[in-house]
Amino acid sequence: MNKQLRQRRVRKRDSGFTLLEVLIAVLIGMIGLMGTVAIQQTVLNATQSANDSQIAMRLAQQTAEELQVRVTIPSAVATPTDLLQPIADGLPHAFIDGSGGASTFLDVRGTPNATQTAQNRFERSITVTNPGANLPYQIVVVVRYALQTGQPRQIRLDLERRKNW
Repeated sequence: MNKQLRQRRVRKRDSGFTLLEVLIAVLIGMIGLMGTVAIQQTVLNATQSANDSQIAMRLAQQTAEELQVRVTIPSAVATPTDLLQPIADGLPHAFIDGSGGASTFLDVRGTPNATQTAQNRFERSITVTNPGANLPYQIVVVVRYALQTGQPRQIRLDLERRKNW
């Protein structure tokens, strides 16, 4: 009988986990979860960066399209109507009409504002150069933005606008 009692006590000690084993298992699980959280943060930052880049490209393309439809055809009277000539000085401009200094701030819809805010975080500048009478206008649209990490980025769109005379 004494032998049976000893076997029961041995079995009781062998069943279950010790506190040390449980703590090690919890530690290993936490390390794995921390890695998952770090990966999720990286994915979220990459998604935000891609979103801001896409918005900046859309704003640059929108500006380029507005410049492409400016009238540059000869007038029936005497001189051609050239709406790009007033800003074709090779200097950065805030607006297509040449007003507002070197750059302006836009929101995600392209609405301009003179000052930078959390909503108007995209800075746009337009440079138009007229290299000569028979040569096309050289147009550069630059949209700058900063990521949440503070790293500055920019989208630059270069295009030519042919003259029709």
